[in-house]
Amino acid sequence: MKKLVLINSDKMGQGEEEIGYIMIKKFINGLVGQDEKPEKLVFYGLGVRLTAKESPVMDALLSLENMGVDIVSCATCVNYYGLVDKIQVGRIGNMPELLKLLMEKDDVITI
Repeated sequence: MKKLVLINSDKMGQGEEEIGYIMIKKFINGLVGQDEKPEKLVFYGLGVRLTAKESPVMDALLSLENMGVDIVSCATCVNYYGLVDKIQVGRIGNMPELLKLLMEKDDVITI
């Protein structure tokens, strides 16, 4: 079963920001070495920053994309944060597409 992973922040977990940034880097870099990859990574909220220029996980995201992982950034979020011209990996998807992705998947993981 292929998984859909939602990433809603540029850090992982609650608490000190520094550890949150370290954790999200470890998580995304760790996906590269996993035998089973998610089918899709969907970034929304502050998570869209991870798909933009100068992202600390850009190399890992490009590797995942080259391995067939579909990387989607929320258009509303990209526009809100002024990142339209800075997205460097994947594609930008709109809310109807994101809703469809969520509704058709049996296995959704939110980070």
